[in-house]
Amino acid sequence: MHEAHKRLRPGREREAFKKEPAKRRPAFTLIELMVVIGIIALLMVIAIPLIGRALEQARQADCASNLRQFSVAIMVYRNDRSNDPIPTPPWLSNLYPSYMTAPSSYICRTDRSRGREGSRPNGVFENDFDETDDTEFNPSGPTAYGRNPDIRRCSYMYEFSAAPCSWNWSSYLGTSLADVDRNADGVASWAEVKMYHMQNGDEWNKHQPYGESMFPMIRCFQHHAFKKVHTPEGLQAWTLNVAYAGNVFEAPLFWEYNFGPP
Repeated sequence: MHEAHKRLRPGREREAFKKEPAKRRPAFTLIELMVVIGIIALLMVIAIPLIGRALEQARQADCASNLRQFSVAIMVYRNDRSNDPIPTPPWLSNLYPSYMTAPSSYICRTDRSRGREGSRPNGVFENDFDETDDTEFNPSGPTAYGRNPDIRRCSYMYEFSAAPCSWNWSSYLGTSLADVDRNADGVASWAEVKMYHMQNGDEWNKHQPYGESMFPMIRCFQHHAFKKVHTPEGLQAWTLNVAYAGNVFEAPLFWEYNFGPP
């Protein structure tokens, strides 16, 4: 009797199982779906700016690395030509390939034009100073004032270039061409003006010499949309720079504000 009971039990269990209604997982309601979508959207709103800032910080670090390479290259160049009237390279492009080996180092990763628009993004600043553009699109041509045409694009402004200086330097520096023209060619180049500027100061600082460690030689304006700094003139674009002394430093658009008031 016990054995018969055991033989019947599996069948009874199967029969009982068949009679049990199948359990169905309840579907999400419309409200639940909307809540989930809202949470996802909120997380994206929070995350996307954070990701953007992190990417820009990485691009700034890469830009600083490019500037350090230029700094070393210029220091070596100046050492090789210490007896020249103007011991700085005519253009950053002239450092290639003897002192700079990678054309990619001439491009800031934040620069959306990849160096096509030159050093000061078009329409962003009051004066683009396009005569200093170390690109094939320089207004005076791809070999302007001795630049190297092998470098076609450049994101950085070189303030010691061989291009004629277009800003009103004479009245601002309180000097004349005779005092500035180091190579006696009758033209005041950016290099000559900036050398005099560094050594003799200007109207703003009451004609006191500027320190070489805070006087910019190379400037990157490409990060202007991502970072601003407070100055006496209000918020200004943040820039990365190579000083004449070779160090990389941060400054507002008007770098003079890095110095105390005169």
